[in-house]
Amino acid sequence: MSRMPDQPNNEPVEPKTSATQESGEVVLDAAGKSLTEALRVSFVILKVIMAVLIILFLGSGLFTVGEDENAMVLRFGRIRGMDRQDRVLGPGFGWDFPAPISEIVRIPVTHRQTLRVESFWYYMTENERLQGASRYAGATLNPQQDGYGLIRNDPLAGGEGTDYNIVHCRLSVVYHIADIEPFFQNVYYETPGPGQDFLDVAGRTVDPLLRAMTEDAVVKTLVRYTIDQALTSAGQLGEEVRHVLNAKLEAIQAGIVVDLVNVEQITWPRQVNEAFEESIQAQQTRRELIRDAQIRAEQTLNESGGPQAVMVLEELKRIEAERQAAQEALQTGSGDAEAARASLRDLENQRTVLLSRLSGRSGQMIAEARAYKTQVIKNAQANAQYLESLLGELRDRPALARVVLERIYQEAIEEVLQGVDEKILVQSPADEIRVLVNRDPRIPQEKERQPRPGGPAGAPR
Repeated sequence: MSRMPDQPNNEPVEPKTSATQESGEVVLDAAGKSLTEALRVSFVILKVIMAVLIILFLGSGLFTVGEDENAMVLRFGRIRGMDRQDRVLGPGFGWDFPAPISEIVRIPVTHRQTLRVESFWYYMTENERLQGASRYAGATLNPQQDGYGLIRNDPLAGGEGTDYNIVHCRLSVVYHIADIEPFFQNVYYETPGPGQDFLDVAGRTVDPLLRAMTEDAVVKTLVRYTIDQALTSAGQLGEEVRHVLNAKLEAIQAGIVVDLVNVEQITWPRQVNEAFEESIQAQQTRRELIRDAQIRAEQTLNESGGPQAVMVLEELKRIEAERQAAQEALQTGSGDAEAARASLRDLENQRTVLLSRLSGRSGQMIAEARAYKTQVIKNAQANAQYLESLLGELRDRPALARVVLERIYQEAIEEVLQGVDEKILVQSPADEIRVLVNRDPRIPQEKERQPRPGGPAGAPR
C-alpha cells in the first residue's frame, strides 16, 4: 500500500522574509511619515496665509473721511443706506467691504470754489488781460467777439414801451457743494485719478454748467435795471443774480449752493465813453443839489419849527381838512350839528397842543402872538372900563364925545399903520377914505433883506 502525502494544514503560514525586505519597508515608512508631516505643515502655512489675506482684505475696507468732506458708500454701484444719515457720512472713520464690492466716494463740502464769468465783457487778448489794458475801441461793437448785456432804459418820451442800453460786466461766482447725494446723482463729473484734486477735476464739468446758468441769470436780472441803477447798485445786482442762480440750481437738484456773486466791474460801451462821462457828471451834480436842498430844508424846518416841525405840519394839515369837513357839515346841516361843534372844539384843542410843540422861530412867534393877544385883551378891557366910567358925561356933552371918539380912532389908525411899508389912501365918492396897505408882497421881502441899523451886512431886519 502506497503512502499518502501529508494533507495541508488550514492554519496560515507566515511568509519568511529576508533582511533586505525588512530594511526597505522601514525606509518606506519613514518617507510616508515625512510626506505626511510636510503636507500637514503646508496646510498649516496655507491656512495662515489665507487668514492673513482675509484679514488684509477686510482691513482694506477701513476708510477715513476728512474734516472738509462728506462721503457715500457705493455697494455694487448703488448708494448704501435707507435714510440720509446712513447714506451720507460725515468726517471720521468707517468700514465697508473693499473693492470691488464697495466703493467710497468722498466729496469736499466746505471748500469754496471761485468761477470767473467774462461772457459779458468786451474781447481782450491774453496779453491785455495780463497787463490790464484794453485795445482801442472801434467805431461799433463787434457782437462776434465782444460780450455785452442788455439793460432797461428809461421810458421813451412821447412813446410807449422802453428802449435798451448795453453794458459790459465781469463777475465772479463763489460756490460750494452743499449736498453730495443730489450732486453725485444729477451732476456729471470726472472721477479723480491718483494724486488729483477732486475739485480741480470736477470743475471741468461743473464750471461749464454753472457758467451757463450764471449767464442766463445775469440776462434775466439785468433787464430789470436801468443804466444808472446798474452802475450804482453793483452789490444789489450781484445779490439778485445769486438768488436767481440758486433757484435754478435748486430746481435741477444739483446740490450746489452759490455763496456770493461779485460784480467785479460794470461799465458802459467804450464807443460812448465821453457821452456817459458827461451824463454821470450831470447826475452827480443833480444828486449834490438835491442833497444840499434836503439839508437846507431840514435846517430851515429845525430853525423855524424845531425837530418835530414836519410831524406837526402833517398833523396840522390833517386837522385843517377835518375842520373844513366839520364846518361844511355844520353849514349844510347834513349831519348832527352838536357832533360837528364838538368835533370843531376837539380839533381846536388838538391844534393848540400841536402848536405848543413847535420850537425855533415858529414857537417864538406863537409865544409873542399869545402875549400880544393877552395884552390887547387887557388894553381893550381897560379902555372899555374907562369909557363906561365916562359914558354918563359923554351923553350929556356930545361935542366932547365926538372929540374923544376921533382921538381913539386916530390912535388906532396910527398903531395899525405904524408897521405898514406901503400906504395908499383913496377918496371914494361916498365920502369915505379907503386905506390900501402892503399890496406888493415884494416890499416886505426886500425890507427883510436890508441890514439892520448898526447890524452886520446881510442881517435881516
